[in-house]
Amino acid sequence: MMSRIVQQFAPWLPAHCTAILFLSLKHQITVTTKEDHFKFGMFHLALSKSTPFFLITASRLFTKITLMFKIIPQPDLYNYSMMVSFLIHGVALAVLILMNTIIWIAIAFCGNFGHKVLLRFISLPIPPLSSALVTCIRKFPTAIGILLIGVALATCGGTALLCANLIYFILLSKMYEEYLEQFVFKTAKKISQRLFGKLKSADKPTSDDTAASTSLRNDSHVKKGHEMNNIQFHLPLFLLLILISIINFPCFILWAKAYRYP
Repeated sequence: MMSRIVQQFAPWLPAHCTAILFLSLKHQITVTTKEDHFKFGMFHLALSKSTPFFLITASRLFTKITLMFKIIPQPDLYNYSMMVSFLIHGVALAVLILMNTIIWIAIAFCGNFGHKVLLRFISLPIPPLSSALVTCIRKFPTAIGILLIGVALATCGGTALLCANLIYFILLSKMYEEYLEQFVFKTAKKISQRLFGKLKSADKPTSDDTAASTSLRNDSHVKKGHEMNNIQFHLPLFLLLILISIINFPCFILWAKAYRYP
């Protein structure tokens, strides 16, 4: 029974994954704070809170009503249970949570490896030029689009999507490295202030010093939130790109088989 469900309804999985990703992205955007800076929602929390199973019931009722009209062509047999839709939706949620965990592990431990692979692809006679080109790609996203369009025209769309996954992964790993650098620097600064920068009881801080320290803490909090906002915002987009690449991966396989080596 389970094998039949997998064989017949597995093509539904990308659609359910895409719907959950869009709903989670909507949930992340709507979760805002009353503070001055914008705080983006956590992606793993959005995944758990953006799975309204009642939408499946509503869509099923809408389909039943739509099929009553004779103008619309009659589809294939439509006699499966609603539990199949709930099952596929739950499997899609589990797949996205697993993919999110794998991406975080890969960003934390394999980001440097992806950077080396990109340097190998764009290796130039002078190594500093290669690193400068990677920096330009990070600073100017339009250059990435032009490069990927050129790759798609020269090879196929699947190849361009695979290259886009690699570049996106490197950008996420660099964001994570910058966040870690700021986190370690701030932690070391706090430890040094507690050990060596304690104020004496006679030296009481003035109101100007208190206001300055408060503004510095607020600025550091905003910067920290900004770095995490970048990562949390790009994670669902990266997962959408992975889903599109998986769907178009057969195109890349056909192109690779038909490619004639010189």
